[in-house]
Amino acid sequence: KRPSRQRPPTALHNLRRLMLGFDVSSHDSRRLIVEYTRYCQSLPPNDEDLVRWEDEVLTIFADVASLFGRQPGEGGSLTTGLSPEQYLLTYLRTVDSRGADLPGDFVALLRRALAHYEVRSLEPTPALRESLLWIFKSHHRADQQAVAVQAVLERRLANLDATGPGCPRFAAIVERIISVAQGRHSSLADLAREVHYRSFDRPAFERARASVYAEADRRLAALAMDPDGPDRASLVEALVECPQPLKKFLAPRLDVASPGMRRVILEVMVRRYYRIRTITAMTFDERASRSFARANLQHEGKPSEVVATHAAFGDLDAALLDAGTLPAGDRTDRTLEVHAWAEDGPGDAEATSESIRAALENAGFEGRFSRGVVAVAGPSEPGRVGIQYFTFRQAEDGFHEQRLYRGLHPMVAERLQIWRLSNFFVDRLPSVEDVYVFRGVARGNPKDERLFVIAEVREVTATRDESGRVIQAPELERMAMEAFTAIRRVQARRSPSERLHWNRVTLYVRRPLPLSRAEIEDVARRIGSGTDGLGLEKVVIRAVMPDPHTGKPADAVLSLSRPKGQSLVTRFSAPGEEPIRTLTDYKQKVLRMRQRGLAYPYEVVRMLTPAATAQSDLPPGEFIEYDLDLDGELRPVDRPYGQNKANIVVGLVRNVTPKYPEGMSRVILLGDPSKEVGSLAEPECARILAAMDLAERLRVPLEWFTLSAGAKISMESGTENMDWIARVLRRLIEFTQAGNEVNLIIMGINVGGQPYWNAEATMLMHTRGILVMTPEAAMVLTGKTALDYSGSVSAEDNHGIGGYEPIMGPNG
Repeated sequence: KRPSRQRPPTALHNLRRLMLGFDVSSHDSRRLIVEYTRYCQSLPPNDEDLVRWEDEVLTIFADVASLFGRQPGEGGSLTTGLSPEQYLLTYLRTVDSRGADLPGDFVALLRRALAHYEVRSLEPTPALRESLLWIFKSHHRADQQAVAVQAVLERRLANLDATGPGCPRFAAIVERIISVAQGRHSSLADLAREVHYRSFDRPAFERARASVYAEADRRLAALAMDPDGPDRASLVEALVECPQPLKKFLAPRLDVASPGMRRVILEVMVRRYYRIRTITAMTFDERASRSFARANLQHEGKPSEVVATHAAFGDLDAALLDAGTLPAGDRTDRTLEVHAWAEDGPGDAEATSESIRAALENAGFEGRFSRGVVAVAGPSEPGRVGIQYFTFRQAEDGFHEQRLYRGLHPMVAERLQIWRLSNFFVDRLPSVEDVYVFRGVARGNPKDERLFVIAEVREVTATRDESGRVIQAPELERMAMEAFTAIRRVQARRSPSERLHWNRVTLYVRRPLPLSRAEIEDVARRIGSGTDGLGLEKVVIRAVMPDPHTGKPADAVLSLSRPKGQSLVTRFSAPGEEPIRTLTDYKQKVLRMRQRGLAYPYEVVRMLTPAATAQSDLPPGEFIEYDLDLDGELRPVDRPYGQNKANIVVGLVRNVTPKYPEGMSRVILLGDPSKEVGSLAEPECARILAAMDLAERLRVPLEWFTLSAGAKISMESGTENMDWIARVLRRLIEFTQAGNEVNLIIMGINVGGQPYWNAEATMLMHTRGILVMTPEAAMVLTGKTALDYSGSVSAEDNHGIGGYEPIMGPNG
């Protein structure tokens, strides 16, 4: 055995220096990644020393980055108090205290990072101070480091077959990378999630699937021994009901099987694909060395027939000619299916489609078959079978492909309601079995581009603990993770500004869910926890589940969404039976705000006022919008959301709780960043003043969700805008001095006049309200861009200037 290298090779030694913050330019960092890639290509993928040094590079990145988390719990075990970054800044002001007044969890994070610089103690030595300097230099090179870490993880992902399942230590490293990268390095966070899933989660699921496939293999072997034996019906039924895809077992066997076994395989395929039809009769025919299965179907009172056969793909013309010699029967709606095997794999889809069309035309069916389906299967990569489906309809001028169904069987498409995508031009993207990924562009609106992922869940057995509590629904959760992984793979190839939003994942559960509604919600919430960074509109689970009123099984939909990206909302409803709608003007506004990391005010309203039937962390409520009439009076308005003219939304909100069944009412103000970044001028100030008058008249608090760029800068209304800002400021002081209450929720960047208002409304001795800063919030008199443009020295971003963690929280 080759002895282990104590010192890393130059390529990995330089990556290690990059992670430690030592002087490496951006140009040099790119060169280091190229050198690392070349070095890896010269070694076996599972080289022990290579893996060990890669783990150290990843660990240094995670350990240093964990000190700069901006949320409690980010990058470590801190779940209360300040963020790691704030504890680090506190420590730097009191290095001589040796961290005595800081939480033990943070001190452990600090020691772990310092250990990479050979510093084992918090004694205030020159070595300690120098290491702290390097830690800060490392943090300022985080973007360069993220690219290098991504290269390491991509190598691991590409060589999973060679390296095998990861060890628990690697799992912990990847989990920490996910934690520190989320929200800062989206592509890296997505890649780390995929590495974790494919290295640790998927193997556990695959072991469970392997036992199902082994049982299917035993049944096929029993049928091969005696295809027409007394157990034929029960064995075929068991294969039809197998909860996993069987195409890769069945397709390669057709051309080498006996005639009796070919009939069995064709019957199993037909019954599995056409399970949503009633099969009234099944007969078989033979033509030379080719078998045919003929099934009479009934659906909604309409009879039809399916003729299924097999062929090597190169022998497709002969198979079609043989099919043409079969008796036509008395049914006009006839489908011909050919299950073809290609030794070189399905090949180029366009070329394959054209060759199939030509073969169908040359067969001379002349109306004998209204539809032709060709499934081309073959080895696409080691250990996997690739399958491509092509569906053609016969018209007066010949056969034409139904492009919407390319890549999946038409019965699967019907079962999964692919027709609901008819409002979009769709392209099928590569994916694993039973997961169908489509990139959709709305007809007539090229800006409405999103991803639709549709997955079929074939098995719904739940795992319970000793007390009977559901701890997992393995197959449902596995398919959800596969769907999320597919989206992350697409998003990772796009820049952060080009990532798609308003994507949708739909999980069709084939069998009735053996869970109560409360248990289904618990499983759904576990699934929802893995949706961060996907740009999802919602996750839809369609299944037969208990009706809440009768308890009887009923077809229903459970939707999971995050209206503002934070609190998960679950909602049960009846299944939709219409095409998915393209984005309305309102939803396009929501989408634009999401892409900029901002909250659209009416989405906040939706979050604050869930329906009584919705499962939400907030109590049910209602919202009545107000606006100024022609006389300048604030009146209720009945209009669709998003029709506000000013950069602020005014209304009355009421929430009902068990303690207050009559409801808690507040006048509400919400800044609208979709219009001039929420800048303030006469229209906004007039509505704010009227809202205070309404709250005073109704004797209810004023609740204000603030997000504003401050006074509007305009050559037409410059000084007038400042006059209006001053009027609001004076009214706020008089309003609170009179005993009225203002509660502020800072949702994003507040600039200029808005922070003055915030302070006067909540921070004086006489005020009764509170001010809450969300993680995205900052209050600055002048924004970072303006400060940098003027030549000033400023923090790394607006949150560093006026965010809660670095400034507002520590300063009270």
